[in-house]
Amino acid sequence: MEEWDIIILAYNCLKIPASIHGSLSAEKVPTATKVYPHLEHLQIEWEGLQYNVEYEPVHHALDAGLKNMKKWYRSTDKTSIYLITHVIDPTLKMEYIKAVWDEKSIDRGQKRLKKVFLEYKAKYDASKNNSFSQAP
Repeated sequence: MEEWDIIILAYNCLKIPASIHGSLSAEKVPTATKVYPHLEHLQIEWEGLQYNVEYEPVHHALDAGLKNMKKWYRSTDKTSIYLITHVIDPTLKMEYIKAVWDEKSIDRGQKRLKKVFLEYKAKYDASKNNSFSQAP
């Protein structure tokens, strides 16, 4: 295989995350709800390329990319923002999460979600804050 052939394979592999990056880089539209689906789409696409013998010269790069992507996907567990954005989006709610997460992850996510909402409720509860209930 020629060097240019390998460059074309690498280019084809990198087109996938490039398109995802463009989708997540919107300036006027919230994109946090797209993080999970895009990471999962990228993972599925790259795993598919690993089974394609044509892409064998770049399998080591795909392996490294998948390993790094899984690390970043797991790092989303350290924040509640992605789960919260799915739950409060009326078009998503918990449906996407239930479709792709295992029960243990769903339970853990729901506990974190409840904790965050209770913290905000306590901090911003208008019925307990006189400054909100008094007329100017």
